Amino acid sequence: MLSKFFRTISRARDSGRALLRNLRAERRERFLTYEKSRAMPYTENQKHTIRKAISLIRKNLKRLKDYEFEAKSGDIKIYNYVTGSYKGVNFGALTVEHGNERFFVKVQGGKKAGKIHEGLSVVRSHLKSVRNKIGDFNVEIIEPRELYETFEDKRPITYLVSDFVNRNEALQGIDIKDKNLHKRVQEAVWEIDSQIRKRMNEDDLNVSVHEITLQNVFYLPATKTILLFDIQAMPT
Repeated sequence: MLSKFFRTISRARDSGRALLRNLRAERRERFLTYEKSRAMPYTENQKHTIRKAISLIRKNLKRLKDYEFEAKSGDIKIYNYVTGSYKGVNFGALTVEHGNERFFVKVQGGKKAGKIHEGLSVVRSHLKSVRNKIGDFNVEIIEPRELYETFEDKRPITYLVSDFVNRNEALQGIDIKDKNLHKRVQEAVWEIDSQIRKRMNEDDLNVSVHEITLQNVFYLPATKTILLFDIQAMPT
């Protein structure tokens, strides 16, 4: 009778430990999904593709900086390819390819999903207040569709997933060849950054937005639109 009692206690203890491990895992790994205001959200199949791609990326973290990095899993392929000459820093800027679909994934160190979300809210609100216009240019944000956080070797990693911007449609800011247009876009980007910094100071916000630079914008000549991407934020 006593031995049965101790076996029951032991099973309960093991069950409790397993539950605690699961709760810790849930805290460490989470998807935060954002829906674009001007586009349909990802389908369940697309979300499944992204999760499989991130699993593949996690298995290859140490190889991401290889110039010709490429990895495959079934019909999903990831590789180093970005729209423009600026390749980024940190772990890597990658393209995910699945059939005719492509996605952009930035992999960066740190637990950043929450602050990126806050920073996006600040920028989105400000652009709305100026009717998404800076001078002669329209200004939009390439919203992240997914933000995913994991721990790798006790280090937090954040994955930012967004739509892929085609080179045939857009220029990275630093790749604009026309000197006059390059200057005007640069000045517009500086103005956007200045306005947002001023707003953060006036509103006494607890987040600082940064990385609004010529390297982190695309320009769509057809619509004279500046696209902001990879907006970063940190606590003040």
